[in-house]
Amino acid sequence: MPVYLITLHTYGRWLPDRGPGYVRRDRDGVQARDAGMANSYRTQMGGDAVLLTDEQRRVVIEVLRDTAKKTELRLYAVAVETTHVHILVGWRDASEWSAVRGSIKRSMTLGLNKRFGPKTWWARGGSRRRVRNRSHFDELAERYLPGHSLCWREGDP
Repeated sequence: MPVYLITLHTYGRWLPDRGPGYVRRDRDGVQARDAGMANSYRTQMGGDAVLLTDEQRRVVIEVLRDTAKKTELRLYAVAVETTHVHILVGWRDASEWSAVRGSIKRSMTLGLNKRFGPKTWWARGGSRRRVRNRSHFDELAERYLPGHSLCWREGDP
């Protein structure tokens, strides 16, 4: 069963002028901070930047748990910050990670839209990292994700 850590960022919050730098889809690695590029991105934005409230962050977890129950996904853990969400998830069928990520993103968008009104919640794309082995999984599930401000793990109420 493939297991991935999928990360999605809220719309307009991880721009080129943020702290340690930024990531571009067409380049490898973290790029140096770039205030000019950040201003260009802001000018092109079609809506307001999103910071998830506590209630919205709880809804993200609820939606992901419901989605996993209704599909073939196994949700191991979710960590939600105001600017991003990490999802530790596995599945048994031959679905590509990109299709799973898209389905997860759509579910969260629909759930947030239903509760708080329509908007662009998520930046395009998102990252994914395949879990290599059991020790990598344990590091993510037991140390990395619980270090975030709001974390749910399989088995939690």
